[in-house]
Amino acid sequence: MLIWHMKKTVALLVIFLLIPVLTHGDIHFLKLRASYHDDYLRIVLEGDGSIINNGHVYQRGQFVLVSFPDTLFTVQAENFTVHHKRMNQDTIMLSPGDFKGLKVFSLKHPS
Repeated sequence: MLIWHMKKTVALLVIFLLIPVLTHGDIHFLKLRASYHDDYLRIVLEGDGSIINNGHVYQRGQFVLVSFPDTLFTVQAENFTVHHKRMNQDTIMLSPGDFKGLKVFSLKHPS
């Protein structure tokens, strides 16, 4: 009888853990990388076009915020020396340091 209750409890835990994933859909993987040049810092966020095209990039003081509304995603930083952190489920905050001027480009092959 105890084993049956344990199985039932484990099954309920699995269901509760999967509900957020099932209700939000697929988890999208985004790659984050940066390169320093003489006059600028280039930050690239790479992923599926349907997700990237719906992203919003804006500056708040010396921070760059990137959000993907209503999208469940994870970020993999690759050789990324710029401090970054997850603000909430759909926003990343980048701290590139003192900078002026923010330019946003969408590139098909950002090599």
